[in-house]
Amino acid sequence: MLFGAFSVSAQACEFTLKFGGESSGAGRLSAPRDVAIDSSGNAWVADTAHSRVQKFNSSGEFVSQFGTVVAPSGIDLDAAGDVWIVGNAQVKEYSPSGELKLGFGSAGGGNGQFSSLQGIAIDSSGNVWVVEKGLFIETEGSRTRVQKFNSKGEYLSQFGKLGSENGQFKEPEGITVDSEGNILVADTGNNRYQEFNSAGEFVRKVGSAGTGNGQFSSPTGIAIDSEGRVWVSDYGNNRLQRFSAKGAYQTQFGTYGPNDGQLIGPRGVAISGSGIWVADTTNDRVQKFNSSGEFTLKFGGESSGAGRLSAPRDVAIDSSGNAWVADTAHSRVQKFNSSGEFVSQFGTVVAPSGIDLDAAGDVWIVGNAQVKEYSPSGELKLGFGSAGGGNGQFSSLQGIAIDSSGNVWVVEKGLFIETEGSRTRVQKFNSKGEYLSQFGKLGSENGQFKEPEGITVDSEGNILVADTGNNRYQEFNSAGEFVRKVGSAGTGNGQFSSPTGIAIDSEGRVWVSDYGNNRLQRFSAKGAYQTQFGTYGPNDGQLIGPRGVAISGSGIWVADTTNDRVQKFSGC
Repeated sequence: MLFGAFSVSAQACEFTLKFGGESSGAGRLSAPRDVAIDSSGNAWVADTAHSRVQKFNSSGEFVSQFGTVVAPSGIDLDAAGDVWIVGNAQVKEYSPSGELKLGFGSAGGGNGQFSSLQGIAIDSSGNVWVVEKGLFIETEGSRTRVQKFNSKGEYLSQFGKLGSENGQFKEPEGITVDSEGNILVADTGNNRYQEFNSAGEFVRKVGSAGTGNGQFSSPTGIAIDSEGRVWVSDYGNNRLQRFSAKGAYQTQFGTYGPNDGQLIGPRGVAISGSGIWVADTTNDRVQKFNSSGEFTLKFGGESSGAGRLSAPRDVAIDSSGNAWVADTAHSRVQKFNSSGEFVSQFGTVVAPSGIDLDAAGDVWIVGNAQVKEYSPSGELKLGFGSAGGGNGQFSSLQGIAIDSSGNVWVVEKGLFIETEGSRTRVQKFNSKGEYLSQFGKLGSENGQFKEPEGITVDSEGNILVADTGNNRYQEFNSAGEFVRKVGSAGTGNGQFSSPTGIAIDSEGRVWVSDYGNNRLQRFSAKGAYQTQFGTYGPNDGQLIGPRGVAISGSGIWVADTTNDRVQKFSGC
């Protein structure tokens, strides 16, 4: 969703300060999605949030790096040692020194086009296999499938479609090819992996949803060792599991946590003669284990010190001008003063996605199907919520807002279909966490939502929601009745590419973080476009994938998510 640069910028908005963003030095990793091992035992890492490839030797020491596609999601090596990367609807081949040798692909659902590329595997004949997860429905522009290309990037064949039957996929991520040419795919959303022969014909499926041996919670990475055994990174269960070549469960290792040998949200996995390498994504590092699952070494993961941020999703400003940040990939809250200096931190829910403050200064957080209230010192005062679609239950919580009466408003994006266990809606609670009401459902009509993220409440009690997947924001009165919608898909003034954060300034003007267009846009209280600022990039005043936005008397604070930092702008 991180598309090209914008040349339009509101001159009145000036960069003021930044903090966080210190995790981008050589050897540091941020949300690495995949790893591959060459014949010399070097580890090549898709350093996703930094949009680059980094190379480490077998001892975990940094060797080199080069820039690549925006947010690379998969990596593999061919027999000649060339590095293949997928991401942003593109496949690219680089020499080991980072020289671009081949690039192909464009956005779409046709043969040789891509929609949300996830993984890549190169077989012994040099053929390129890629997996796409598409959208929540199959359309002409979106496919959930595996495609095969020769080493020149010429399209050969494909198999798979969206669904849960044999040979169908739901949000697949990882892919690998065994020595006999069979293709194994981590079928993430269906909580299983599937095996296909070289012609793409279904052979078997392994796994089901759960926490038991051989069960999965969003399997993401998959690799095969020299004995033909299958290793699967079990993202939601924070572990790796091993299966026989025929799919019989054998063993596992990994527990939740940031310590050596622990994992938080592992994704890519690769095998070498000396061990198993795991992209420990949420811990911003790669770890290596021996064949018995014993920790051997780690690298990256140096972005978790006080004041450092990794993929911050949201920010809130207190009455003293301090900035409170949902440091998402570090599963904590950090506080910075008005000059951007680190003050304090405390741990919270896994991957917090939204943050707000009440009139008393308490900090409210949403994430992992929970709402939690903390004192400014980090003492837990209240917690409520569980996974589900009932009143007071949550499915994929995204944003939170506290109104002037202390009521708590939260927004959920649910799944790609509405079920008893998944809702796309806004819910309202009182300050004690008691359920009051709700509105919204999945869809594109007025009052409906698609993957909404941000939410805010104005001084009159109206609720504004960043309706991300519908490329608009919507306003509702305090009773949840539809008032207006603003925006459409595009790059023009007042158009959006996945709007995520939303805030209201003291004049009632609406500020929206336009994630895919790497900018912020301002609208009148009635939804008329006024101005914008931001261009794509890592420099001061530039943005990559901005999400949360907050307003204080001294300026506009933006969670510059993919740059691992918060920036402040003034004079707007």
